[in-house]
Amino acid sequence: MNLEKRLFRIEDNDEMKHNVRSQVAKIINTSAWENKLDISQKVMMKTIQQLRKNKNIHVCQADKGNVTVVMNYDEYDSKLLSMLNAFPYKKLTQDPHSNMKKPLKTLSNK
Repeated sequence: MNLEKRLFRIEDNDEMKHNVRSQVAKIINTSAWENKLDISQKVMMKTIQQLRKNKNIHVCQADKGNVTVVMNYDEYDSKLLSMLNAFPYKKLTQDPHSNMKKPLKTLSNK
């Protein structure tokens, strides 16, 4: 039985009928949009897989946001080296985690 026939049985409550119609329309529209999104996501993933096969480009996630970055490998290496040279990084002489192992083990045994 369709929605309109069922709503016809409800007497003298036009506001409720309108609310039911609105909710059903919202569900239908949301479902249709999600199905389209799934198809576009599949296309996007296949495209990214194809791009990753190209050895001249680098495909990675951006630091911020849900964005995929595609760069020429030479440009990627250049930017990476400039970032490493610009920031105050220093080479570690030992593993910094080794100093934390004993206190953490003591805490976990309590």
